[in-house]
Amino acid sequence: MYYIPTKTVFGTDSTLSRNLVIQRKYLETKDGEVCGFYTGMQLLNSVGLTTQVPAVYEISTNAASKDYREVNIAGVRIALINPRTEITKENRDVLQFLDLLLAADTAAEVSEEECKKIIGLCKKRMNITKEKVKKNIIYYPERIYRCLYEREVF
Repeated sequence: MYYIPTKTVFGTDSTLSRNLVIQRKYLETKDGEVCGFYTGMQLLNSVGLTTQVPAVYEISTNAASKDYREVNIAGVRIALINPRTEITKENRDVLQFLDLLLAADTAAEVSEEECKKIIGLCKKRMNITKEKVKKNIIYYPERIYRCLYEREVF
């Protein structure tokens, strides 16, 4: 990916957005295909299950060359994690939802009732169905069943 800076109204060179770089390198391919998603504390923070702002953004991506690798983009540390299975447009939301359940199990800072409410809203917004979960739950550890049961997801 190349970027040619332009002059801003202040006479300085413009800079490329860090979020755009992350999006283009680790969340979607050059062809616009989905290949990753945020996970871990960044995911919990984005949905309101924690107020902690992570020092390292975790991204589960097909573009990871190892199980775990850290890169630095514009002063932000990003942990690239190999996904449990290949991420596609069809399964990205359900994989991210299952990651959310696992992360919430250990790091959510809200009450159990608030956690159930937020997870329910995420399920609805991401259009998560029992069938989608059944297809992808095999890639997760057994404790995911406990998370689904305790959070009364279905």
